[in-house]
Amino acid sequence: MTFRFPCERALTQQLGELDALCECIELATRDLIERASMSHDHQTFIGNLSQQHGIRVNKVDVPALRPHIARMYVVTVHQRLEEFLISLQEQHPRGEEWDMTDDADRLTKIARAVGLKATLSFALCQHYRTIRNATMHPDARENVRKRGVDPDLRARTASDLTLCKLAAPNSYDQTSFDDFVLFTRSAKTIARELCETARPSDEQLAVIAKEQTADLGGRLRENPKRLALAQSGFLQTAYSLSKPEADRIVAGLLA
Repeated sequence: MTFRFPCERALTQQLGELDALCECIELATRDLIERASMSHDHQTFIGNLSQQHGIRVNKVDVPALRPHIARMYVVTVHQRLEEFLISLQEQHPRGEEWDMTDDADRLTKIARAVGLKATLSFALCQHYRTIRNATMHPDARENVRKRGVDPDLRARTASDLTLCKLAAPNSYDQTSFDDFVLFTRSAKTIARELCETARPSDEQLAVIAKEQTADLGGRLRENPKRLALAQSGFLQTAYSLSKPEADRIVAGLLA
């Protein structure tokens, strides 16, 4: 099994829940736009719908709804990715030693700290970080609009067999649901790549297992086999290790 920090499993679960929520929002948005387009007046249609549901709605640009909502998806995925990165540093036994002092973004600093080289998923996450920043900070928006999408990034994405069917990445104004899907996949991939690259040594994992099962030491002092089973079980549960691999690491404590 592939080594995983607990924060990667948490990210995967959170993004799975977000997928279902955003899919429903996207269905509702598309239905709203389609119904509005069939009316003679968008604003009258929205006004009637507002009265029907008791929700006050100011004037809205209906055709611009989809890219605007898609950018909200991007903002949410970015927040989940940031939470993962913070947790990764906290959960790594040497995370406190990582240099986080310069002005680079968190993903860049952590990738540098663990020795992860630039990958497609890294580049895509950086692209969507700029979309997020432009969404949240209007003063950065014009530069992001002018910059558009790096042609090389589009070409690399199109050549990836797992991503080529998505009509993304897109520019700020053309952000779509496919961008949300692409960002979600990229966030999961970069999380896996970081965990694999940042995997602690067997010795570090053995120390963690010993510390986490220290309260069992007194009760199982006369039964080292049961203590070893508890330590192996901890490694399997916490880090998704296979039993043979966890057993091998624990055996190092007894050597």
